[in-house]
Amino acid sequence: MAKSSSKSQLIRQALLENPGKGPSEVAEILKSKGVVVSNAYVSVVKSTMKKKGRKLNRAARGAQAAPKSQAAPGTVEAAADFVSSVGSFEEARAALEKLQKISQMLGGR
Repeated sequence: MAKSSSKSQLIRQALLENPGKGPSEVAEILKSKGVVVSNAYVSVVKSTMKKKGRKLNRAARGAQAAPKSQAAPGTVEAAADFVSSVGSFEEARAALEKLQKISQMLGGR
């Protein structure tokens, strides 16, 4: 590992390279490379990575469901067809707003 890297950077890199390892194992891996860090410090860096949303390998995080903001397969194509059928994005937006108002009046979402 590069000497110009900070200990935190080295810990993050080791965590990414060894996603299934715990703090004590990562500390040992770094120690074998000449970087002495405590298990507690590795744990703090790992926790910070999770809080900041840095990606640990899926094996370390477990499988996660796709974010709700992702469109289902075929949705984008259907939306493109809809926009094409009404003529423009503005007309599509206006039609969807009218549909939303009708749905709300009928007690829908």
